[in-house]
Amino acid sequence: MLRCSALVIALVSASCIKLSEFHPADAPAGSSDARTADAAPPGECGNGLADQATASMSGSAVCAAGPSYVLRFPASGFQYPDQLHIGTADVLGNATSCNEESLVGMDAYPIARFSADSLATGETASATIVLGGPVVAKVAVSFSWQAAASCAPNRTVTGHSTFTLFPDGRLVRFDELTTPAAASQTNCDCDSGAPGFFLTAYVTFVPGVMVTSSTGDPIVPSTGAGTTLPQLSCAHANGWAIGIAEQLAGRTKEATGGGIALTTDLDASGSTSLSSGTRSTVTAYQIGTGNCTQLIASIAHYMNATGPQLRVRNTGSFDDTIGTERDGMYGGDNGTAAGLPTGPGTLTLTTADTIPAGWALWVSGTTLLPPSAAPARTGDWYKIQNGTTDSIIWFRDGLTSGETITVPTP
Repeated sequence: MLRCSALVIALVSASCIKLSEFHPADAPAGSSDARTADAAPPGECGNGLADQATASMSGSAVCAAGPSYVLRFPASGFQYPDQLHIGTADVLGNATSCNEESLVGMDAYPIARFSADSLATGETASATIVLGGPVVAKVAVSFSWQAAASCAPNRTVTGHSTFTLFPDGRLVRFDELTTPAAASQTNCDCDSGAPGFFLTAYVTFVPGVMVTSSTGDPIVPSTGAGTTLPQLSCAHANGWAIGIAEQLAGRTKEATGGGIALTTDLDASGSTSLSSGTRSTVTAYQIGTGNCTQLIASIAHYMNATGPQLRVRNTGSFDDTIGTERDGMYGGDNGTAAGLPTGPGTLTLTTADTIPAGWALWVSGTTLLPPSAAPARTGDWYKIQNGTTDSIIWFRDGLTSGETITVPTP
């Protein structure tokens, strides 16, 4: 069952507070209660709006949209995205085998892939709207599946992923995969000839996509195990580009059927046995039409688990220095809770590092009022998404040593 958070949204400009009219995130597309101006028929997704990130229902599908792009999470298979439209182009590609990476998802090769078009059956899966936007949106995918007893006696494979969208075209993805032990890949192979186990989180693009490094050097996908993919890369074709920053290195490979897969290797790359355990990673994507150098530079700090540190002082309450969590936000989802617990008073934000542009802070226990900055900032330099008992504030510009942002609470 799909559910959404009960957020009341506030869009804040530099000169005044603008309260947006709240509409349920699960309203039918095209109805008077729809969150976005989505003219697509039920089950399809309309284009994302500029300077916003939203998640809403369209028929039985979840549509998560940022500026210039939209992801569709179908109510089928393992409910990972089956479409990524950038402009009018659907950029996702397929694999035709039973265990190679296809569309978007996770893979326990050679056992099975976990995607919307997976050939594995008997799964329990859900796609859930956690944040509806319009500043920050989040969709969570969870699944459970039973491997063959001949492969893994304990059998159960589970996965959990979150896709967090920001209003500048950034998407931060968290993936967690739990597998049982398996003594040999031979008894687990749904196809034939597997050299060993590969556990991956991945996205597969259409044939013909170019992949380049942060220095612009081409990375040529290969068949089989694939070509080593550095932590920073870019996938691009006519009219679109995606900068990618991974905490773990991976591979790029040409799947059967021609799709170009970019993986993050969670563990067990090529091993002929598989140990039980839980593996996780975070990947950041900057989606747009700009050049790859700029797109990669804007997310390169996500290679590190916590990124640049933010000092948050709450008058009379706490003084903490924190990093980003699995959803890419300061004070964000750490796996057990979301939102930095905050009491009444003023928040003062500083850093001894350099925090790149497009960052966000999630607090719980209070809502937020319009901030001020020293030195002063101009234009639409922040956006606030207030809930009943929590709030997210997103900043267009970076923060450097010597700068201060002050955020009052009611």
